[in-house]
Amino acid sequence: TKEPSLHQPGAAGAAAPPHPLAKHLEVTGIRLEGLKAGQLKIQFVVVNHSAADLPELKMVVSLRSTDRTFFEFPSTVPSLGPFEVRDMTAIAKTELRPYELPDWQMLQPQFRIETAAQ
Repeated sequence: TKEPSLHQPGAAGAAAPPHPLAKHLEVTGIRLEGLKAGQLKIQFVVVNHSAADLPELKMVVSLRSTDRTFFEFPSTVPSLGPFEVRDMTAIAKTELRPYELPDWQMLQPQFRIETAAQ
């Protein structure tokens, strides 16, 4: 086993390392649509950039601007084939009125894989 290094301590409060499959995925193509008061339909695309089949994944997707997280929601992505693209939809709660929603160009999607099917 590798001995801990006294020269490179971990940062306090450092985030857990990303899931190994995260490097193969991209979340893009964000579209927002107000449904009714307090609900928002979020459409997005998940892209598998690898040549391998990926299992079903449970992830948390965040839509951020440079200084604020607007939405965070769970999503289950079905298994993806090599280089496959999948259209996804989620419903999120919001207190924002339709005219307060950010334009899609201002949102930066981020995701965190919670679990993968074994």
